[in-house]
Amino acid sequence: MTEKKKQKGERIVDTLGWYACPAEVELDGAMTIYERAVLHNLMAHANRKGNFPSRDGQAKEIGCSKNSVSEARKSLIAKGWLKRSRIFDEGNRKGRQSWEILKPGRAETAEPFVAPAAEEPKVEKSGSKDVAEVIDAFKRTGLNPHVSFGNITQRKAAEELIKEHGKEKVIKYVEFARAVTGKRFAPSITTPVQLRDKLGTLAIYAERLKEEKPKVAIID
Repeated sequence: MTEKKKQKGERIVDTLGWYACPAEVELDGAMTIYERAVLHNLMAHANRKGNFPSRDGQAKEIGCSKNSVSEARKSLIAKGWLKRSRIFDEGNRKGRQSWEILKPGRAETAEPFVAPAAEEPKVEKSGSKDVAEVIDAFKRTGLNPHVSFGNITQRKAAEELIKEHGKEKVIKYVEFARAVTGKRFAPSITTPVQLRDKLGTLAIYAERLKEEKPKVAIID
């Protein structure tokens, strides 16, 4: 067999190798898809003499925005999955960035990654019920019949809204958003994430309607 044929039949493992991935990475339900992608990418580079990619390099390899990589790195450091350091080679004053991949709770700057308090299940159950009601409001009003409680991003946005404004008021916001859908200058809101991000715009629109003596109920 010629050398050319050998190279053509080479397996990817013969050129790039494998990397080990702790099961916790895949089973951690609190980890976002970008955090998981960044962690996998760093693990893939870990055995290559510590030559980790830059933020821009990671964004290109993962196929996401630079900001997504930055936010994922910060979050992983806070959760205790990563620790940032620098390696100073001879003649290199600035050093090169290096990463230590940890298990949650080991990083010196990490926030505790521990099991919740004993009474937490009751709180979680109540919180989940409130979140379900808010998400159901999007379906009930017809704003978005396809929004799912199983969507972690949407669920988290609903939790943040409830924590800041209370369930009843958030549902009123949803109903108001539905009432003004399609109207001139009204923000387009069809998901909990959009409601969270555009709530300020919605409030400004409500104030504007008050001045114009609207025909729809105004949120307080």
